[in-house]
Amino acid sequence: MKNMSLMALVFVLLLVLGACSNDSNTSVLSKETNSNSNSQESVFSSDDMNAVRHLIEEVLNVYEEEQQNFTSSEDDEVNEKVENMITERIGESIPGRDISVSIAADHDNTSGKDDFVEDPNDCREETDGMISEVYERGCKLNLVFDKSKVLLAEWKEVNYPIINVTALIIPFKYEGKDTIDTEFVFAKTIDGEVQLLSGLGLRVLNLENEEEDAVEEKQNGETRTIDRISKYKFR
Repeated sequence: MKNMSLMALVFVLLLVLGACSNDSNTSVLSKETNSNSNSQESVFSSDDMNAVRHLIEEVLNVYEEEQQNFTSSEDDEVNEKVENMITERIGESIPGRDISVSIAADHDNTSGKDDFVEDPNDCREETDGMISEVYERGCKLNLVFDKSKVLLAEWKEVNYPIINVTALIIPFKYEGKDTIDTEFVFAKTIDGEVQLLSGLGLRVLNLENEEEDAVEEKQNGETRTIDRISKYKFR
């Protein structure tokens, strides 16, 4: 009886833990359905999706941990610090580690795309009653990020036939002071490693732009972009 009671208790705990895990926006990722879904084999396996969840969670953690005040002239320092933190955490999952981060930029409160920067001190200058996009020297802005406000959408695979890469694209919204619509993009190497190419202000490769360049070059009999992308050994 004791064994039966213990087994029942373990079962209940597993159910509770499973329910709790679904509270995380990165714990459940479902695939976007399309007309070809039945005949098209997915490049990304369930193990790959677990790796993707981990990478997204690590990036979100970096942003959430890096809450700070800074002046508008310190953009580069803030971006570089976050870039270094991301590289330190998931550098092996960034192809070539050639990344750039842009989160502390364009602090225009009226733009609708002020990233995660708040201006509680009304740092923008006022000239003749008009608010400008120039900030008062030394006035402090706030970098604020809350990963619970990230809402992931259904993922999809997109094939870029000229550069021969299949991307995993996960659209998401950040419901902060402004709503930011963007996406995470991943690719998989022939060795089976999932790599992060872009997302949340982090940029490594823009496959859509690379494909457009490759198409134009192909028309001229050139292969510069194709040759360069092939060095990453993506699937």
